[in-house]
Amino acid sequence: MSLKDLTKLVKNLTEEKSTEEKFLYELNETMSRTPNEHKPSKFYKPSSIGGCKRNIYYQRIGVELEPEKQDCNLVGICESGSNRHEDIQNWVTKMSKLGYKCEWVDVAEYLKAHPVDGTRVKEKRNMETKCFNDNLQMSFLCDGIIKFDGSYYILEIKTEVSYKFQGQVKPFEEHIEQATCYSLCLGIDNIMFLYEDRNFCSKKTFLIPITQDMKNVVVDTIFEIEANIEANTTPTKSVNPKDCNYCLYKNRCHIDG
Repeated sequence: MSLKDLTKLVKNLTEEKSTEEKFLYELNETMSRTPNEHKPSKFYKPSSIGGCKRNIYYQRIGVELEPEKQDCNLVGICESGSNRHEDIQNWVTKMSKLGYKCEWVDVAEYLKAHPVDGTRVKEKRNMETKCFNDNLQMSFLCDGIIKFDGSYYILEIKTEVSYKFQGQVKPFEEHIEQATCYSLCLGIDNIMFLYEDRNFCSKKTFLIPITQDMKNVVVDTIFEIEANIEANTTPTKSVNPKDCNYCLYKNRCHIDG
C-alpha cells in the first residue's frame, strides 16, 4: 500500500461520518476488500494476447498474483458489462421472431458440423460457451455465433464509456487481436463487433474480416512465449504504460528488470 493510500485510509477511519456516508463507505470497502477468488489459469487468453508478453508469460508459468485492493467502481463496471452481454444476446435471439434472417447458432452444434482441429467445448455458461483449443493451449469464452443473411459471423460484444464510444470509428486494436484468436479457434473469418455506450445504451457495429496474416501474428506470439518458457528467459517488458495499469505482477516485473 502506498503512502497516499495509507493516508487516505487513516483519514477515512478517523473522520466522523454521517449515517449515509458510513453506509456508502462500508459498502465500497466490502466491494474493494472482498478477495477475488478467481485464479487465472495457465492457458492463453484471447483478451490478453495483444498485450504485454511478459504478463502473458507470468500467467503461463503460474506466477502467484500479487494481492491488491480492488477498485470498487471497476468491480461494478465488470459486473454491469457481463449483465449487458447477456441482455443483448437475448435480444439477438429474438430477431428471427420478427422475420429477420438472423439465427442464433449453438457453438457446440456449429463445431460438430464444422470441426476445427484442437477446439472443443468445455461448458455452456448461460448464453456464452467456454471453449478450449489444445493446439494453442487457449481457453476462451465465446459471446456467440450468428448466421445473418446466410453467412456465419462470430459475435463480439463490448461495452464502452461514453467518451470512447462517441469518437469510435473502428474496433480497438486489442479487441481485433482478441477476435483473431476466436477466428483461429472457431474457423470463422468474419467478426461482427457490437459496441454499446454504457451511459445511454447506444450501439455501433463494425464488420471485420480476419486475414491469415492476422492469425499468423497470434500464432507467432504464442510460439515466442513458449520459446521463452522453454529457455527460462523472461520476455521484454512492455513499453506501453497502459499495460501496467492493472497488472498484478508488478513486483515480479520490477525484480526481473
